[in-house]
Amino acid sequence: MTQEPDVPVRAWLPRAAALLVGTLALATAFIAAYVGALHKPTPRDVPVGLVNGDQRAQAVLAAVPAGPTRSNPSGTTTRAPPTTG
Repeated sequence: MTQEPDVPVRAWLPRAAALLVGTLALATAFIAAYVGALHKPTPRDVPVGLVNGDQRAQAVLAAVPAGPTRSNPSGTTTRAPPTTG
C-alpha cells in the first residue's frame, strides 16, 4: 500500500479560510438585503381598481380611511376595463 505524502497545513489553510470568509460575507450580504427590503412591509401608493356598482367593492371603498384618494368611476359595467402597464 502506498502512502500519500502529507500536505502541509500551509498549503490548504489560506484557500480554505478565503472560501469560508467569502461564503460568510455572501450570506451576510443576502441577509442584509432581505432585512433591508422587508424591514417595513406596509403597502404605499398601491393603485386599486373597483368596478362601480358592485356592493362589496363599495363597502371596501367606504372602509378605506380618508386620505389622498382618487376616484375614476368606470360606469356600471360588470367587467373591469383592461389594465395597462
